[in-house]
Amino acid sequence: IYNKYIIILHIFFLFFPALSLIMDAAKQQALEIEREQEKQLMAKYGGLKPKKKLLPKDHKFFDSADWALNKEANKGDKAVSPESETLPPRLEPIQATGARRATHLDTADKVASSTVI
Repeated sequence: IYNKYIIILHIFFLFFPALSLIMDAAKQQALEIEREQEKQLMAKYGGLKPKKKLLPKDHKFFDSADWALNKEANKGDKAVSPESETLPPRLEPIQATGARRATHLDTADKVASSTVI
């Protein structure tokens, strides 16, 4: 479709060359106006460079939906490092105690059974 319009314009300008000259003159005039405006801006503001951010600030979220959408958008950005997967335990493991001796239970059962008449 786009190519058809270009072909039609070329055919049109072949039959009407004066129009193409008028179009070229209009383009030249627009370029001159743009150059004049650029000169005025340079005289007024100079060659200002874009400001750089001094410190990257954390983005404050309006509500939890904004936070969730940002988290979902950045989900694939951060890769999990292997160091974080194998973190050492914070506390030392508790030593397993041996099985409880049943001697004190055995003596209590013997005393109770001997006193029953």
